[in-house]
Formats: sequence, C-alpha cells, structure tokens
Amino acid sequence: MEKVLALQNQISAKLVAIGFLHPGEDDRISHHLAEAAFGGSVLASRVVPSFLSSEGDALSTAVVDLVEEVREIRDAIDAVQED
Repeated sequence: MEKVLALQNQISAKLVAIGFLHPGEDDRISHHLAEAAFGGSVLASRVVPSFLSSEGDALSTAVVDLVEEVREIRDAIDAVQED
C-alpha cells in the first residue's frame, strides 16, 4: 500500500504540474492510475513468472492469482474511466 500511495503522490504532482488537476482538487484519478500501474508491475514481476514456472497443484494456485490480479487491474482502469 505504501508503494501505491507513493506512486499516487507522484502521479498527482505530475497532473498538477501539467494543469490537469489543481492543487487540493479531488484526485481519485491519481489513486486509480497508481493502483493500475502497481497491479501491472506485480503482474509482470511476480504473477506471470509464477504462472509460467508452475506445474501440478501449484499451477491452479498460479492461475487463480493471475485471474485475481488481472481483475484488480481491470477494476482500477474502470474506476479511472468512471471518474
């Protein structure tokens, strides 16, 4: 969660710097973008490699993890579109 918050702060600062947001404005978009970016990072660095190297019973767990992470990313992207 700390990594998502740090990334959210960086995204928010950049959005303010380019004039997309005003300081103090509700910026749920920064939070949702940070969640999606972090989820993609986790997917690429942990979940997919685990899935590719798993066999037997561990494979079913890896598939569940893969699906859950993709759903979390999808939910974060949907939230950005709603805001």
